[in-house]
Amino acid sequence: DQALKESGLTRKQLLDDVYRIQHFLNVREAPGNMIARRPTPRWRRRDERAPEFKNTVTYGPRETIALLAARQPGYYATARRIFEQLAQRDPVRAPRSMLDFGSGLGTAVWASHATWPSLTRFLCVEPSTAMVAMAQQLLTDTHRGAPA
Repeated sequence: DQALKESGLTRKQLLDDVYRIQHFLNVREAPGNMIARRPTPRWRRRDERAPEFKNTVTYGPRETIALLAARQPGYYATARRIFEQLAQRDPVRAPRSMLDFGSGLGTAVWASHATWPSLTRFLCVEPSTAMVAMAQQLLTDTHRGAPA
C-alpha cells in the first residue's frame, strides 16, 4: 500500500497495469510466441540456438508495482519450495554466497536466505533501476520489521 501511495497511482490504474503485465508475461511465455529458429550448422552446439522472443517489457515504476502485486507471492513461494527441497536433499550444504542474475525484486535472495541463514554474501544483477529501487525499499522495510 505504501508503494501504491508513493507512486500516485489509483487502484484502477494499478489493476490495469497488473492486467497488462500478466497478459504480456503469459503471451511472452507461450511457446507459439517464439521466433522460428534459423537453421544452424551441425557443428554448433545445441544450446547456442536459444529462442528469441518477439516482445520485451521495460520495467519502470508502474510496471514494477504491477509485477509486485501480480506475481511476487507466486515467485516467492516457488523459489522457497525449490530451495527447501534442495536443503532436504543435501542437509549438510550451507552456502555462504549467491549470484542472482536478473534478480528483479530480490525474491530468490529472500527465499534462499530463509532456507539457508548461512548466506551472507549476495551479488544481484538487475538492469531495471525501478526494480532495484523497489527491491532496496522492500529490503529496508523488512529489516525494520514491516511486512514485505
